[in-house]
Amino acid sequence: MYTKEPWYEEYYICNEEGPLDEPEFSGEILASPDDCGITPVICYGVSDVDARRIVDCVNACAGITSEALQAGYIKHLVEWDKVNHDSIDRIDSKITPFEFKGKKILEDK
Repeated sequence: MYTKEPWYEEYYICNEEGPLDEPEFSGEILASPDDCGITPVICYGVSDVDARRIVDCVNACAGITSEALQAGYIKHLVEWDKVNHDSIDRIDSKITPFEFKGKKILEDK
């Protein structure tokens, strides 16, 4: 059984000298506290951008079985959504970006 969501990146907001002007990424990914109040460390030594990507993916997939993820469910949803988006563009004749809530969906190739 995997560690339940939500996961988050750990940031330091102060050091031995006091509060920091900007939080510093600790290099750790943590999960929410368990029933005993213990916050498990998922991994450490990752970059802040990799940590953000891992946390975003894990939290976005909350509730979806690992088997469905491994079978390509998310990719299937994105492809299905793109086909339907393209069909609507052809009917409506106005070009709209392939976005979700104003955020680009597909990475540039």
